Amino acid sequence: MQQKKVTITVGANGKMTIETHGMKGNECTLATAMLESKLGKVEDRQLKAEYYAGDGGIKLKEELKDK
Repeated sequence: MQQKKVTITVGANGKMTIETHGMKGNECTLATAMLESKLGKVEDRQLKAEYYAGDGGIKLKEELKDK
C-alpha cells in the first residue's frame, strides 16, 4: 500500500501548490480542505485519475429524466 502524504510547494513567485499522494476518491480533498481554508482562495484545482477511481470503481454522474 502506498503511503499517504501531502506535498506543499511554494514557488519563487509565492504561488503555492498542494498535491496529494496515495489517496483515492474525495480523500484528497478532505485531506487538503483545512490547508486550503487557511492559505486562502483556491485559484485552480486539477484532479488526478485517483480521485475518480474512488473505492476501486469509476465514478460516473448519471441524470435520469422523467418523460
